[in-house]
Amino acid sequence: EIEVHFGLMRPTCSHEEIHLKADGNLGFSRGNGNDGLYFGCHRDRELLEYAIRKVDQALAKKGVTFKEEFGPWSFNHWVGTCAIGYCSDPGTLLVKGTSNVAVADASIVPRQIWAHPALSLMAAGHKAADLIAKSFI
Repeated sequence: EIEVHFGLMRPTCSHEEIHLKADGNLGFSRGNGNDGLYFGCHRDRELLEYAIRKVDQALAKKGVTFKEEFGPWSFNHWVGTCAIGYCSDPGTLLVKGTSNVAVADASIVPRQIWAHPALSLMAAGHKAADLIAKSFI
């Protein structure tokens, strides 16, 4: 038994904005949960359906059939809540308008990247450490 998962690493036209609600819970801008992430536009829906068909056809040639189809569910690496250059200063990582609040996480990445963000974020963390250390010298 194998499991195959599909996801748009970089949606072409679907998006969702997340925000912190007054009660401390997360809310989505469209009010429809995660549907806007993958099904916010016809083009992204067609792309996922095409990928599922192609994999199904390739597996069928090997005698494998889908047992069940679940989802869609979203998986995300949220980025861009304090994008570098817009919210944070590229030279210091300080939040614009502040003198002592720096951002050094995925929120500085302006757009979703095409791969798992772990290595990119580790590099950003190392650079942030250098920039913050320099500010104390």
